[in-house]
Amino acid sequence: GSSTTTLRELIEGSPDAPAPKFSSKLPEKGSVYDWCWDPSKNKWLGWLETVPSYSIPQGSLFGEILVPTMDTVRYTHLMGTLLQLNYHSLFVGDTGTGKSVMIKEKIMKGLPAEFVPHFMNFSAATKSNQTQDIIDNKVDKRRKGVFGPPLGKKMILFVDDLNMPAKEKYGAQPPIEILRQLIHWGGWWDRKEIEWRSIIDLVFVAAMGLPGGGKTHLTCRYTRWFNVISVTPIDDEGMSRIFATILQWFMGQFTSISAAAVVQPVVQATLEVFQTVSSELLPTPSKSHYTFNLRDLAKVVEGVLNTSPTECSSDTDIFRLWIHESRRVFEDRLIDETDRSWFQAMQGQVVQKHFKKPMERIVGDGADGNGLLLYADFLNKNCEYGARKYCQVMGLPATFGIVNEFLAEYNVASKTPMNLVLFNYVLEHCCRMTRILRQPAGHALLVGVGGSGRQSVARLAAAMGEFELFQIEISKNYNREAWFEDLRLLFRKAGEKNERVAFLFTDTQVVMESMLEDVNNILNTGSVPNLFPQEDVMQLVEAVGVRARAAGRGQTMTDCFEFFIDTCRANMHCVLCMSPIGDDLRNRLRSFPSLVNCCTIDWFFPWPEEGLVAVADQFLSDLGLEDALAKSVVGQCMSFQVSSRILSERFQAELGRTNYVTPTSYLELIGTLKALLNRKKDEVSSQRTRYVVGLDKILSCSDAVDVMKEELIALQPVLVVKTKEVEELIIVLDKEKADASVVKEKTAKEEEFASGEAAKTGEMKASCEADLAEAIPALQAAVNALKSLTKGDITEMKGMKSPPKLVKLVMEGVCIMLEV
Repeated sequence: GSSTTTLRELIEGSPDAPAPKFSSKLPEKGSVYDWCWDPSKNKWLGWLETVPSYSIPQGSLFGEILVPTMDTVRYTHLMGTLLQLNYHSLFVGDTGTGKSVMIKEKIMKGLPAEFVPHFMNFSAATKSNQTQDIIDNKVDKRRKGVFGPPLGKKMILFVDDLNMPAKEKYGAQPPIEILRQLIHWGGWWDRKEIEWRSIIDLVFVAAMGLPGGGKTHLTCRYTRWFNVISVTPIDDEGMSRIFATILQWFMGQFTSISAAAVVQPVVQATLEVFQTVSSELLPTPSKSHYTFNLRDLAKVVEGVLNTSPTECSSDTDIFRLWIHESRRVFEDRLIDETDRSWFQAMQGQVVQKHFKKPMERIVGDGADGNGLLLYADFLNKNCEYGARKYCQVMGLPATFGIVNEFLAEYNVASKTPMNLVLFNYVLEHCCRMTRILRQPAGHALLVGVGGSGRQSVARLAAAMGEFELFQIEISKNYNREAWFEDLRLLFRKAGEKNERVAFLFTDTQVVMESMLEDVNNILNTGSVPNLFPQEDVMQLVEAVGVRARAAGRGQTMTDCFEFFIDTCRANMHCVLCMSPIGDDLRNRLRSFPSLVNCCTIDWFFPWPEEGLVAVADQFLSDLGLEDALAKSVVGQCMSFQVSSRILSERFQAELGRTNYVTPTSYLELIGTLKALLNRKKDEVSSQRTRYVVGLDKILSCSDAVDVMKEELIALQPVLVVKTKEVEELIIVLDKEKADASVVKEKTAKEEEFASGEAAKTGEMKASCEADLAEAIPALQAAVNALKSLTKGDITEMKGMKSPPKLVKLVMEGVCIMLEV
């Protein structure tokens, strides 16, 4: 372009050029940006000539391989120069151009020891206070009011996804504004102590994607502090070099396969599929996750690297594995049959073009005899997890038997056993989940409506891979502190205890959107800022110190804690289950890009007819229906679900309104059928029981009547005799009754006379009682008088020689009474 021409004129020293002329002429090939001046050799060199030739170390993990290209060498040279001169740098480029990987590699391994790297990751939910707290926790106090990295060090703070924070009401981005204040004024106010904190020896490196799709424009008041470097997409030559180098190194262990026959066809086929998908399958509101980047390209190659010489003995085996892996990366995220059919047709054309064989011939019969291509690592159940081989599933019956064994073991050990029905659909998703979990830092985003089996598949796959399943429990008072406590427990399991953990997290558990912010950080960096207090950090460093030093790490506390985070990232696998219903999924994918970029997406389609039949058959098996009737009922249930789905699609097409027919509704249909049938059975059984009991009573009564008849017949002669005796007894009783009447009359007369005498006696009694009543007071007075007599009175009486007349009369009366 014009800039290249102008620079050439300056460098070559044209007559009008003010710059001095170089002793060596700039090469004509390429642009001026493809060359650098080496003062020691006094000549122009290509950027790749400035670094040692790269060879992949034996035993390297795929995530540790970073093949240098002309672009990465050029960008890292610029970044290193700027950082050592204390200039901030901002790398801008499309998603998947390798910005983050390149920057992390440089600041972690390519800078002098005086630089201390730290990382931050922004999302749409990042807040300014959170940003300030993260940086405050990473610096030490130098002196009063002055903070910075340890003395003699410089902190390199890498901020990824810089332009992700959402704008507030007035159009500003608070996290960006707090960083701008830090760069402009050299510090900020401590929110607790209300004191100014100066932060020194801090240099920023930032990376951001192009504005759009949730990413915003940054204010020029902030970007003016940065040297902005545009990162161009890696060209085909660069990508071919990267993946060809990796595949060439990997194929070195295959003695029976020619690397030349495999490497370039696989690389070129991968590039063509990636470019075609990226240009044809564009994101829309309902397909917002149709964004493809270099990570997806790498996932295909990483999947091919899962095999081993014992499982692949020919180039056809490698090609078959490549077909499977490209389907898992690209096809599994497609949301409808139209896109899937288009992808399969396109993939078939690419296979024919680069592998020189039709895809049907490479795939063969597959697992079901119809070309079903599945790979899994659980077929040899008795092997240790690390020794399992990733191989093709060759037969469904045997595989179902193995999965059923895993399911039975899970149900025995689990407090919440699963009544899971296995059919092809479930097996396919189980194979996909185990593939994701076996990859280092492999995370899954399972998208499907309620009841489609996302959580069941995740639980079963975790059990099959001997992972500990971790899931939070939401309560009424669940808050951020409870969420952090759960995350600390999760990180301790993965990092401190060094256990393989599958973190199952569903959209129904999102109490606060900040929870997704933390999940976004886990997916991208493997950590959550400010999760552990300083005292917990010290405990963790002490706990993992031995392992860190054994791995050649842990010389400093920071490096030891980074080893802990790296261990967590290797052992922790996030399984996110979300529903496509509504706008939540689309908004969250836009706000938290790592949900797409760092996860392998598995879209759960509606259950196929065979699955509906299998589920209904198992759930209705305990009803005791006849085979023919049970088959008809199962078929009818399946027909209801399929026809409802077809009508819903028609409803959507004609009226633009969505009605979701979910597997949950199908299970409710079966449950309702079972409940209704059981209720009717109970009603019929109750009525039948009543009829049977009534009939039994009637029959027992009839038998009793017959017995009574026989007894009556047997007792008839006795009855005649008894009747005669009764008649005779009646005559006797009549006679006795007449005699009794005479006695009764006599008794009545005597009773009348006695009554008269009793009346007279009563009158006499009354008269006596009246007289007695009159005499009683006199008697009482006499008694009282008697009581009043004293010895003196008696003596006085004795002394009377001729008592008075009245005294004499009294004493005579006493003598008469005493009969003296």
